[in-house]
Amino acid sequence: MKRFFNKELFELLLAFLLITFLFVFMSFFAENYKIQIEEIVKEDKILGMFIYVFTSRFAVIISPVSAMPLIPLASHLWGWFTAGCLSILGWLLGAQIAFFLARRFGKPLVQKLIPIEKLHALERQIPEKHLFWSVVFLRIFVSVDLLSYALGLFSNMKNSSYLLATFLGIIPFAFIFAYTGTLSVYFQLGILLVGFIVTLIWYIIKKNNQQ
Repeated sequence: MKRFFNKELFELLLAFLLITFLFVFMSFFAENYKIQIEEIVKEDKILGMFIYVFTSRFAVIISPVSAMPLIPLASHLWGWFTAGCLSILGWLLGAQIAFFLARRFGKPLVQKLIPIEKLHALERQIPEKHLFWSVVFLRIFVSVDLLSYALGLFSNMKNSSYLLATFLGIIPFAFIFAYTGTLSVYFQLGILLVGFIVTLIWYIIKKNNQQ
């Protein structure tokens, strides 16, 4: 088992725990200061939504920035369904830009935005056959930014197919995270613990298949 617990796994788990902490903290903050926050953004609701979508898009393009901790805030302000839709829009725009940058400018630009060794590790997981549904599936386990850049660099996937596969792949988790942001802290910790275990199992299976 020692070969599984390396620096890569440590960084993955550390990032997961950090994002989890920020997600739960922001949910607690939004729930307890909802009135004050609503007073700040109520004058221009559309602007607030635009800022959220822009931030979500930016977080996809620039690694390792994550907009996940903002989801509970969006859910408390506009409801979980609207927050989920806004997350989908932001992630989809960011994924499209990342894919375009990788396809248009290649490694010289991409390696300035994201660690290139992580993309090479993903390259081996991109199949030549059934690519569309593989991308839908990979969206569940691989962060939007990494997979978007990897597909732009190493696949011959058409842009229209890429967008549709990305859209289908991010829908479930956009709404799951948005709804989770409205639950109590204890429920959130339980759900995120399950996510942590699933992520750990997926990583170990992936590393075992690479041996």
